[in-house]
Parts: sequence; C-alpha cells; structure tokens
Amino acid sequence: MMENITEPGTGVFTTFESDNDKRPSVANTKRTLIEWIRTHMDRSMLVFQLFYFFFYAAFGSLFPLISIYFKQLGLNAIQCGILSGIRSFVECLATPFWNALAEKWKKGKSFLLASLVCSMSFTLGLGFVRPSPEGCLVQLPYYDGYNETSGAPLTIIGPYRSLKYDDIRSVDMTRDIALNIKNKIGQSPLYLNTKKLVDPPKAEPGGGRRRFIDQNMFEASNNYRNPTHYPPGSLVMPLYSTVVYSQNKINQIFIIIILLVLFGELLSCPAIPLVDALVAEKTHVQPASLYGQQRTFGSIGWGLAMFCIGLALDNASRFPDYPCLDPGKREKNYMVCFATYSVFMAFALFTATQLSFTYEGDQESMYFKLVKDKMARTLLGRTTKNRSKLVNEENNVEEEAWKSESDRSQSKSAPTNEEILEKQLGIKLGGAGTQTMHADKTDTVPEESYITSAHLKVSTC
Repeated sequence: MMENITEPGTGVFTTFESDNDKRPSVANTKRTLIEWIRTHMDRSMLVFQLFYFFFYAAFGSLFPLISIYFKQLGLNAIQCGILSGIRSFVECLATPFWNALAEKWKKGKSFLLASLVCSMSFTLGLGFVRPSPEGCLVQLPYYDGYNETSGAPLTIIGPYRSLKYDDIRSVDMTRDIALNIKNKIGQSPLYLNTKKLVDPPKAEPGGGRRRFIDQNMFEASNNYRNPTHYPPGSLVMPLYSTVVYSQNKINQIFIIIILLVLFGELLSCPAIPLVDALVAEKTHVQPASLYGQQRTFGSIGWGLAMFCIGLALDNASRFPDYPCLDPGKREKNYMVCFATYSVFMAFALFTATQLSFTYEGDQESMYFKLVKDKMARTLLGRTTKNRSKLVNEENNVEEEAWKSESDRSQSKSAPTNEEILEKQLGIKLGGAGTQTMHADKTDTVPEESYITSAHLKVSTC
C-alpha cells in the first residue's frame, strides 16, 4: 500500500511503501517454498535421500584429498596413482558378484549393513598406518669455524618432540637440498642429498655458541652421512615437510595400505548398487525424474562436505603427535578428514537400518537370471534362454498347470450318471458303446434310458 506524507513546514509530499505491500510477497514466497518442498521432498523417499546425503558426504570429506595425504606420508606419484585407481578396478569386478549373492539369498539389507561397516573399518585404518620417521631436518646455529658461504648448516637429528634450545629450528624440505639425479618437476617426495649436510659441532668448554649444543642430540648424525648405512637416494622427505623417512619403510607401508584398500573396497563395493536397485524398484511406477531427484541429494552432500573440509584444513596445522619440533608450513593434519568421514558414515549406517528390501516369493530373481546369462555368454560362449520372455512363459505354464489341476479336481468331484446308476443298482455296467459315449451326448440323454438299458442287460443274463 502506497502512502503519502506531507513533511511539516515544506509542504512536500513523500511517497513510501508500507509493510502491508511486502506481506503478500513474503507470504507468496513462503507458499512457493512449501509447495516446492512438498513436490521434491517425498516422505516415503526421505530415508533414501538421507542415506545418499550422508554416504556421499562421507566420501566427499576424505577421498578427494586422500592422494594428497598419501604424498604427505612419503609415497611417490606412482604409488598414489595405484592406490587411487585400484578402487575402481576392484569395484568393477566385485560388485556384480556381491549383488548376485544378495539377490539369490534375499539378504540385501544384511549385505548393505556389512559393506558399510567394512568401509568404515578399513578406511579408518588408513589413518593409523604411517611410516616411522628416521629423523628431523634442522638448522644449526652458526658456530665458530663454519663457512657461512656454503649456506645454512643443516643436519639430521633423531625424532624429538621438545627442545630447550631456541637457536635450533626445523627446516622444510626444498629442492635446493635434493638429489639432482632423481629430482623431477612436480616430484614429491624428494630424495635428500646427504652431502649437503654438515657435521654437528663438537662441544668445547667456553667455546661460545658450541656450549649451547647438546651432543646427545647429534650422537647419530654421522650415520646419516655414512653411505654404508644410508646409500644415496635412501632418505626421502615430502615436499615442505620437516620429517625424514627411509625409502624401505615407505615401501613396506605401501604394501600395508594397498592391502587395506583392496580388502576394504572388495567388501564395501555393493553398498551403492544395492540402494540404487532399491530406489529404482520404488520409483519404477512413478515419473522417471524421481530417481534422479534422490541421487541429487548425494551430490549436495558431496559438495557441502568438500567445501567445509577445505575450510577446516586451512586451519588444521597442528599435529598432536608430530615426530619433530615443528611441522612444515604447508603440512596439514588430515585426521580431520578421517574424523568427518567416520561421523557421516555412522549416520549413513544408521539410516541404512531403516531401509527394507522386499522379495516376491521364493523364485529366483530376474537380476540373478540375467547375470547367469551374461556369465554363460562370456565364459561358455553360448546363449541361454531369452529372459525377456521368461516371465510370460512362467505365467502361462502356471496358468495351464492350474487349469489342468482344476479340471482333474472337477472330474473327480463330479461323478457321471453312469457312476450314479452303478451305485444305485450295485452292478457294473459294461459295453463299449456306453463307456465311449461323448460328453455332450451323455449330458442330453435322460436318466430313464440308462435304467431301461440296465433292465435289458439283466433280462438277457
């Protein structure tokens, strides 16, 4: 509603929009929003929408960043690629097998819950598998006798968590102290060039800064420069990290991680196909777009989780169990991702308990029959019966069997006129003509004719 107000003393009219004009628009917006929610938020499909949201939110909070986490552990690009690509390969091979068993044994819900538990268990195990550090890269204070033109005095000391000296600090790995032979563009981790390390200073009484150096910290420093103990290329460091790892220990950790990934993906792969099949069954009589609307909630969960985890990782620079004094400037604590994954997957597991799988009768499911045909064509080179006509044929066979059984039961339950007459007279009627008479003629012949023929037979005897 538009209102005019005259300003006192000036006589100028001011027009403004009252709140009454805004209320209808707000009400219409609310009404439109409610109608949209009613259209897209079906209560019968709410459990599927929640499952997709939580499941893909769990995956979006961890798996897009898990390759970066592996590189921070010291794995190279080839190892990270194998760990990321082997998941799809295992899923492609194992999913039809598990789904076929679930359809055959009619245990879809049990397979779904078991796959979610295995996914959570094996994935969380990846967060606790780490290579043991060999030492920490530190920068020593400039001491007497050191040539400052050769750069900062760097050395490796054993893993430590606290240090009482302020003049010794951790140093991030850079390409300046890496081996040029194996140093490639974009490569991480880098192979440490131990020749650029310096020997720790020896403590001498009254020797200026030397007396601040604790010799217990450097008792094993000479071994890092010894080619017998550590050949060139045996010590690696992730880029922008302060931790030194052994290449042999990283290879051992890679074997453990790949086993966790293999068994985890092998046992957890049927989760989404089972739910997809259930949603497709629930929506097959409804508009085709309804199935896509349920999967949209998975994309929403993935996007929101990835966005929130990205913001959280920017501030996740503290490590409660970091082996060295200070972490690298670009190192992040990816345990935030594992924690978020476990929370969302727990919600998905709880939501999965509310799903119900229904099976019709004890017959073998059509899905399992199609799988058997596919395996027969692939392995045996032959084609089995066309399953597209199987349902109609089975229905026709069942209908014919039912009709034959009903005819037999009617023939047994409804006796003929001859049988009634035989029971009344107590004799066995003979003659081929009487037994081979057509049914339509038998129905039209009156009962007196049978009695007359019976008297004639008795008189002839």
